[in-house]
Amino acid sequence: MTQSQRPQRSYQKLRQTFGLVAIGLFLSLGLWGCGGQDATIPADPAQPNTNDSDSNTSSSEPSNPADPDAQLEQLKSSKECIECNLSGVDLSGLDLSAATLNRSDLSGANLSEANLSDALMDSVNLSGANLDDANLSFAALTDANLTAASLVEADLNGAFLKGADLTDANFEGANLEAANLSTATIEGANLEQANLTGATMPDGAIAEEEAN
Repeated sequence: MTQSQRPQRSYQKLRQTFGLVAIGLFLSLGLWGCGGQDATIPADPAQPNTNDSDSNTSSSEPSNPADPDAQLEQLKSSKECIECNLSGVDLSGLDLSAATLNRSDLSGANLSEANLSDALMDSVNLSGANLDDANLSFAALTDANLTAASLVEADLNGAFLKGADLTDANFEGANLEAANLSTATIEGANLEQANLTGATMPDGAIAEEEAN
């Protein structure tokens, strides 16, 4: 080997050595970077847990919304129970003035002497319900089902019964003064001694006196 070839060969070995060192350093840095990205930062125990996956159910909500007992408690506390199932439930004497009961099932329920004045009861099912002596003044009962319901001496002054089904309902001695019965079905309804003064009848006529 000549003297001119020795420095050239030493230079090549130096380049190879430097290249291996550079590659090793690059790989080390790359692995360290990946490990840093995958590292999980431990949670601070002093910070509150705000993970949305831990959905906590409010303790104020009933455990079974379809449970009539839970719905009854809801109605008593908030005077609102839409589309509830309160069939056959005893609500006698309760103050449910201005309550919202739209589309609820109250069939066969006992509502005698209950205060339902100004209540919203559109499309409610009151078939066979006991509403004797109940206060339904200015209540909204559009399209309500009152078939075979008992409303003896109930106060329906100014009640809105448009489109309601009153078939075979008992309104004996009830106060229907200024009530709206337009398009309502009253076949078989007992209106004996009921006060219909100023009431709008199913045919649109305005009654002028009490029913016989």
